[in-house]
Amino acid sequence: MESNYDRYVMGQTMGKLHVVSVHLWLEHLLVECLKVVVPNAAPLFRDRGMGFAQLVSLCEAHEVVQRPLAEILRKVNALRNKCAHQLTFNPSDADWRALDQAIERVAPRTANGEEDYSLRRLADLLERRAVEIGAAIPNAAQQRHPADGAARRR
Repeated sequence: MESNYDRYVMGQTMGKLHVVSVHLWLEHLLVECLKVVVPNAAPLFRDRGMGFAQLVSLCEAHEVVQRPLAEILRKVNALRNKCAHQLTFNPSDADWRALDQAIERVAPRTANGEEDYSLRRLADLLERRAVEIGAAIPNAAQQRHPADGAARRR
């Protein structure tokens, strides 16, 4: 007999887990961007920090992201909230189609055969913006990491 743990924890879909993981990466990038554009950002992240919606709004206000990208980030946040807070929710095909269509407007598919997954394109777009403003290092995952003394790969 399947336990509740097996059903509700081990039975999660990769899609649900991917939404939560990508959301965490996007949140990290937004925080790093704010640390660059806000003169004294430390008080913003004291204690518990800020919610994703506030991070998006601040990044939009500081012109780190433009309104169309901010709107897509809010859609990702809404989907992530369903994934994280509704035990039995899994993104449906309709959820994925709506998200893909929205992301297509700000991060179109490329013709060169690169990874075409919409959340990946969105994350890459925000990372490029973070690199542009000096909030992220390009290909940082391939740099030497002092904790393990070895090159890390994506």
